[in-house]
Amino acid sequence: TFTDGTTATGQLQGVDNQGGSQALASEDSPETSVSLTVNGLSAGGLGSYNDVDKPIVVVNGPASSTARVVLTKGFIQPATNEFFNSPDPDDQAYAPVLQAQLDALAASDFPANNAVEFQTVDVVLTGDDQDISELFEFSDVAGFDFLGEDELPLGFVAGIIAPSHDNLPLGPVTQPIYLQFGEPEPELTLGVSPDGILENSGMATAAVTSNTDDTSADLTVSLLSTNMGEATVPETAIIPAEDSSATFTVAGVNDVEANGAPTPTTAISSSGFIDTSVAIDVADEEIAGTPVLKSWLYDADTDIEIAPIEEGDTLSVSMFNNQNLTIAATVPDTSPFFGQVESMSLDLNNGQKTQTDNVEPYSLFGNKGGNFLGSEVPQRNNIIEFDLYSENGLNGELLGTVPINLTLV
Repeated sequence: TFTDGTTATGQLQGVDNQGGSQALASEDSPETSVSLTVNGLSAGGLGSYNDVDKPIVVVNGPASSTARVVLTKGFIQPATNEFFNSPDPDDQAYAPVLQAQLDALAASDFPANNAVEFQTVDVVLTGDDQDISELFEFSDVAGFDFLGEDELPLGFVAGIIAPSHDNLPLGPVTQPIYLQFGEPEPELTLGVSPDGILENSGMATAAVTSNTDDTSADLTVSLLSTNMGEATVPETAIIPAEDSSATFTVAGVNDVEANGAPTPTTAISSSGFIDTSVAIDVADEEIAGTPVLKSWLYDADTDIEIAPIEEGDTLSVSMFNNQNLTIAATVPDTSPFFGQVESMSLDLNNGQKTQTDNVEPYSLFGNKGGNFLGSEVPQRNNIIEFDLYSENGLNGELLGTVPINLTLV
């Protein structure tokens, strides 16, 4: 109460010690508040953390204000109930009473009856969410070295302070957010590379990973494709004992329908684990105007194009006049793999002639000094397979395989 009879309310907040608090009372209190979340929990929330999922501390409040966030690390004293070991009958009688109190405390939301450390972080607010997690040390306790110091219960509070008034609080302190240490929940994760494949012979490699420390036995993981008409997966993948991951293949399916670019989902599951899934794009080879590659028949002596080649074409040898021939391909800017292909393997009739080319246009018989080399293309039904790779020398990811049937008569 002030001398003129008016009153004001204030807030108490810790000052980085265990001996008391300070308060600021004002007739014109702004009652400025701050928002604090930890691992997505708001004020008063209860949660957990572990070595993998460390606390994520986010603060938000009026721009240019200063927030003080206090982390408290708690522990239970005594750590062991030595009254059970005392020869004194009174101590023996008291031992179960103390043990019941310790057990109840251990089962509480914040299992602590003392604080082993305070960490205070002051941050100037921007008006947006600010992740300040890296400003805290969650594992070690400064000044102490004991077993379990990285698994202590944690408490978080925050409030707006006045730096011009010895950092006294200007508004309410948030309700504590409590976290207890807990082992991460068994979980499976799934990654796929590349994340897009051709529907005709396209393949991607998927890796399934377990986060558990127990790898004493094989772990069988069930696999499922939500659209087996677009992409197939095996029924199961097995993570071997003493390992944490396994790979399997996602294969595209040629449905001979122009149905756009579907994204079937591959889902994985195993008893006792959190399930997950991932989507993969399957490029439709029937989409008009968007071929994966374009190919031509060339006169290798003049490097002049004779005719474009499309799947199932039949060409008369009378067009060629016994010319020295080659077949070459490019990846157009309309292709789903434009900008991704760095090398290509060309295979004529299952090994009759194979060629690796790192330069576009990718040619069946290679080139010398930028000019095509040529040879004979048989007068028959020919199958040319083009394997598309993401790095030079057929390295990196196999992005897809495009077969083309060409008949010369």
